[in-house]
Amino acid sequence: MDIQEQLAATMEKMLSICQAQYGKSIKTYWFYDDDLCPCCAKRRTETFKYKHKEALSLNAFMYHELGVLIGYALCGICAADLLKSSKKHQALMHESIERHLIEAYHKHMLRAN
Repeated sequence: MDIQEQLAATMEKMLSICQAQYGKSIKTYWFYDDDLCPCCAKRRTETFKYKHKEALSLNAFMYHELGVLIGYALCGICAADLLKSSKKHQALMHESIERHLIEAYHKHMLRAN
């Protein structure tokens, strides 16, 4: 199974879990596939070493206003920073990620039309 198939399978699983939690408020899902991390916008979202294994920080954000589950990956540095940051710093990082993802989703929808 290649990386795209793994991402699709993981997004389907995340969608299923989130639909159980949010019900019919999820109308669709989209994967942010830009090369740059949506947190720092500096580094590529590639696999990284985590506990001596290859890992990918795959996450999802529920964009409630439009009912879209947005999947995304983080770079290894931002993923590690989120894991060891204070709650306040994590909240700031998540706000930045969410703003970036919402903006990217709107750009994606404009291109799609």
